[in-house]
Amino acid sequence: MAQLAAVAVLATILAALFAVLTLASSASAECAWVLWLRMEPERGLGNYAVFRAFGNQRECEKYVRDVKGSEQSPATWLCLPDTMDPRGAKR
Repeated sequence: MAQLAAVAVLATILAALFAVLTLASSASAECAWVLWLRMEPERGLGNYAVFRAFGNQRECEKYVRDVKGSEQSPATWLCLPDTMDPRGAKR
């Protein structure tokens, strides 16, 4: 009987751990995404500017595909989570 109780406790702990990990991974995947634009790539990383924000990565990348298909531009487009900045760390 004690073994059965120990197995039940272990199963409960594993189920809770699985639920927490599942919720954490889905929450991080749903963050906002930012489309960065660099007009003169030859000048280095410092001249990126925020162009537009999106609800998810797919929307951001679709916008870039649509824009690149409609015009030829020397611009560099970069979709990143809102927690990342291509210009580097703030000083």
